[in-house]
Amino acid sequence: IESRAEFVDIELHTKIDPQELMNRLNETLPKGLRTLESYEIPMKTPYLASQIVQSVYRVSVPRALAGDGEKCQAKIQKLMDSHEIWFNRKRGADREQEKINIRPLVEEIRIVDEVPTPGPSKGGEDVVVLEMKLKDSNTGKGRPDEVLQLLFDAQEDELVELVVCKVDS
Repeated sequence: IESRAEFVDIELHTKIDPQELMNRLNETLPKGLRTLESYEIPMKTPYLASQIVQSVYRVSVPRALAGDGEKCQAKIQKLMDSHEIWFNRKRGADREQEKINIRPLVEEIRIVDEVPTPGPSKGGEDVVVLEMKLKDSNTGKGRPDEVLQLLFDAQEDELVELVVCKVDS
């Protein structure tokens, strides 16, 4: 999963201006990764991660998998109209499975665009661009790969080439 919306709390032993911290971080981060904003917050403030309640993901799904816009919308509606959607989530290094209801973790799925994929390597393959708003909190976390598997009745290995990008939190 790519991301354009990650947050981090950094606790320092000495005071530093937030702009200077951001500049120093950006000098040392790998190419393509950079800090966009930096703020000083009081020490007693809860961790930022505990305040995030949802994450927004975008994914371009080939029409061969999604169908046309109408068929894809029907799949979305069916999923959203369900009260329970059970999934065998794999956890930990041993990949132990736990059956969970992921429906409460899916807040919204919508089609945001239908476009041909640019570039000669894709051969102009048409795609449906989806945006998914998934719960992301200490009480539960929606995972875009699981939602895509259920939405398109696909196995994990069938979705491995899809590029999922976290665009907001």
